[in-house]
Amino acid sequence: MLLALEPRKGQIFVWLEKARQWQELHDEQGSLIAPVHDANKKAWRAEAASSSAQHSMLFVPTEEGIACIAPNAASLSYSVHYIGQGAALAAPGKWTDSIWAPVEKDGQLNVVRTDLQGRSEEWLSLDTETLPPLSGLNSFQAPISSARNLVWMCNAGRLQITRKSTSNEVLVSFLPWPDGLVPQFDFGSPYQAKDGDLWQLCQNTTDRTYEYLNLSARQTMREIAEQPRPCTGQFNYRLAQRVHTAPWTEPGHGHDGAQTSVVLPQLESTNNNAVLGIRVEKSPQGMANMLRSKERQRAILICETGSQTAFGQVMVTAPWCLRWFMHNHKLWAFHPELRAIFGWELAS
Repeated sequence: MLLALEPRKGQIFVWLEKARQWQELHDEQGSLIAPVHDANKKAWRAEAASSSAQHSMLFVPTEEGIACIAPNAASLSYSVHYIGQGAALAAPGKWTDSIWAPVEKDGQLNVVRTDLQGRSEEWLSLDTETLPPLSGLNSFQAPISSARNLVWMCNAGRLQITRKSTSNEVLVSFLPWPDGLVPQFDFGSPYQAKDGDLWQLCQNTTDRTYEYLNLSARQTMREIAEQPRPCTGQFNYRLAQRVHTAPWTEPGHGHDGAQTSVVLPQLESTNNNAVLGIRVEKSPQGMANMLRSKERQRAILICETGSQTAFGQVMVTAPWCLRWFMHNHKLWAFHPELRAIFGWELAS
């Protein structure tokens, strides 16, 4: 089923294919979903999971914990209960067959863990001596994960859960950014190297240069980059050209002066190396200033599978905030400024 959430009003809607309209679902007990915690609107998201019995559950961050919502399209209803009695400070993440989320409880930052049905509740506490004040833990990004780590990043540092190599035990810690490094989240996801390590783009406040910081290594590992590159994980772009090397590695030849456009990748496939994204005109003020612009911009929607194919265009503010999803054998693109959600047929 295709669901839409109105987080401020605590409403859930389901798309009825035959009637071609949205229909609101109602809580079986007559209550509303708790207000959503959205300190960072760009990174807000829910998490969906299905058990082996095909029972779907939606996990939504709210001011009263993680709302575990079980929708029922047939009866136009849902049931909800909460894990963690406190404000969820970031979006939940699915990792190691569990749902994890940072939650504020009694003035402390904790991590709560539940199974994919939202039936259990386990708390993981952090060493308070390594934590900054809760007021500094704002603007958490959406969670990222590898086989070993689950990470939420914010301006003050990163909250990290690490799985031990020899057991199912996990360690939870908060690691501040190295002195002088400021994370640059506007350029997309951290880079995922071929060995699985995650590298976050940062700026050095001393000389204003860019560096990539290894999020997976126990000891600090940094690589200096000539320029920032937009990234979706495995792939990064040098202006409009997809690059298969690390983003701090510059090609031995080539000239960027003739390129007039920039590709901002947004979603990648691990099956066929396809990338979805947008292509915009290169800004003379540089990419960082362009990503902070409040002006409407024309963006070409592209899919790259070795060559770039343009299949649509939009004229909106911050077109890189497009959200993609698939439903009913179609690819859809949503942006809050668009009057409709656009869809395209998917070829097998």
